[in-house]
Amino acid sequence: MTDIADDIALHRLLVSIELRREPLDKHDQMRRLTGTVLYRDGDSPEVEQIGRLTGWVSRDFDPELLAAAGDSVGPQAGVLTFFAEEVIKAEPGLPFTAALLVDRVVLDQPWRGRGISPAILERVLSVLQLDPQRTLTLFKP
Repeated sequence: MTDIADDIALHRLLVSIELRREPLDKHDQMRRLTGTVLYRDGDSPEVEQIGRLTGWVSRDFDPELLAAAGDSVGPQAGVLTFFAEEVIKAEPGLPFTAALLVDRVVLDQPWRGRGISPAILERVLSVLQLDPQRTLTLFKP
């Protein structure tokens, strides 16, 4: 496959995000995130859907409750919140104010293997108005 710089203008990647209260979260720490990954080719106003993503967002979370909240939601959330808790314990001085926990990014076949997931996550952080320096971002590829 060609280098992404050869044929993808990363600034043309867009995301549309929906957040909703996670009904299984017994600790009210997490919001369910669903998103659509879009691409605008050239100067066209039209966008093409090229994928989707799912995960959770937690703002001003309690580090002591995040893993328990993930466990109450289900195994995918539990794994991500377990690792989030491990990072927080390993780096207690880091000033995390939010967590973005992405459990799935599914791209249409022509877009796979091109290394665009980091750019997609940047767009998600931007849409959610989360500071990348203060947001613990975990992505399960």
